[in-house]
Amino acid sequence: MNTFVALLRSINVGGRNRLPMAHLAGLVSELGFGDVETYLQSGNVVFRGSGPAAEIGRAIEARITADLGLDVSVIVRTKSQLARTIEANLRAPEVFVHPFRLIPYTRSGVFVHPWRRLRSADVT
Repeated sequence: MNTFVALLRSINVGGRNRLPMAHLAGLVSELGFGDVETYLQSGNVVFRGSGPAAEIGRAIEARITADLGLDVSVIVRTKSQLARTIEANLRAPEVFVHPFRLIPYTRSGVFVHPWRRLRSADVT
């Protein structure tokens, strides 16, 4: 069993793509995952389960589309993948450090640093 984090793009922004977090938690649970927790109205959900992260993301996307008719991008990472990404971001040159941390992902799931591209081997 792994701990996963699902990051949903463009959920509950400006009144568009409304997805109540209780509904999100319920559909992730119905997909067979446990210990499901959401964070505020962010579209972020943490859960435990097994399987490849990319397949889990596609399953969540498909379920959201089927249930709500929304076309939502979902990126799923294991706890360790996310920790490595955060660590890579914390090593950023001082000139790029802001009061907040930005950790961008591409749809393919490869971490893209704002000022340099890391090899996928660095974050997988």
